[in-house]
Amino acid sequence: MNNSLVNSKFRFFLVCFVIIALSACKSDRLDVDVSEVSSNFAVDRLDEEFFQLRPDNFKQKHDALQVKYGSFYKRYVENILQLGLVDDPALKYSVASFLSNDEVVKLAETVEQNFEDLDAETAVLSEAFKYYQHHFPKSEVPQGIAFVSGFDSKVAATDKYLGIGLDLYLGQDNEYYKMMKWPEYKRAQMVRERIPYDAMRGWVLTEFDLSNNGNDLVSRMIVYGKALYAMDAVFYNHADHLKIGFTEKQLRWCEENETEIWSKFIESELLFSSNTNDIRRYISEGPFTPGMPKESPAQVGFWVGWKIVRAYMNNHPDTSLEQLMNTPIDGQNFLAASKYKPL
Repeated sequence: MNNSLVNSKFRFFLVCFVIIALSACKSDRLDVDVSEVSSNFAVDRLDEEFFQLRPDNFKQKHDALQVKYGSFYKRYVENILQLGLVDDPALKYSVASFLSNDEVVKLAETVEQNFEDLDAETAVLSEAFKYYQHHFPKSEVPQGIAFVSGFDSKVAATDKYLGIGLDLYLGQDNEYYKMMKWPEYKRAQMVRERIPYDAMRGWVLTEFDLSNNGNDLVSRMIVYGKALYAMDAVFYNHADHLKIGFTEKQLRWCEENETEIWSKFIESELLFSSNTNDIRRYISEGPFTPGMPKESPAQVGFWVGWKIVRAYMNNHPDTSLEQLMNTPIDGQNFLAASKYKPL
């Protein structure tokens, strides 16, 4: 056979192979075009407005804040700061006392110094909500609200409000955190970089009823894995360690030890345990996961749940993200359907 003809056929099949390979790469369901989507996400500064309340302007400004911040303002005053009922005439006295406290004033000033603006965080979240609206077209973009929580809440979401407690993102070496003797693993999460990811994860966990699922360990892992898969969608092309809140080293440890982690769950017959201590061991915060090397991150169970959900979605290409999030799951059946099996 003519060598030139053979070479031509080889080149033809090579080109076809490359085209097919590239097409396969583009089949990523989460790689979507959101250039035409407008999220209009913005963050209002309740932290600044609330500290402008005074006894002589209380009625006017208090009423205006209730209108502007709706149900979130009620939650903020009554539950987060615990100053009293928003419609109680005596509220202005407890607010005045709170706002005149030297330590509270100092905290507010520290927050203001660290967060003169939230432009960078708003831009990241605005882009994320474009993806969110694409996958959940009936959804509404929440009103972002920055607030001082008194070290109570990082994220507080209500029906249409997404609140961010700025005083819990002052940096892991902040003197307040050291004074309260918070452990290093906890302080490591109190950095500005975490704001968009914590906020969106909080919103996802609030938006969907993820409680109507099994009560065993694997079900709990998968429930959180669903939320992390939603993070895959809205933070497309962002690093995995940012989405889950691990360090790069911790995530690498999980990936390098995936088979051993899974073997531990299987050999110890933990997956279908409903024992509270078993569940807490693998999904609770801490310096590492109990029973695993100290190089491990805490909440390894959530990472495994994420891997299971990713495997499920890869094996069920017709299942939309909206269907995944809105369908109650039975852990055992979901695991079987995912065909998850570490190499």
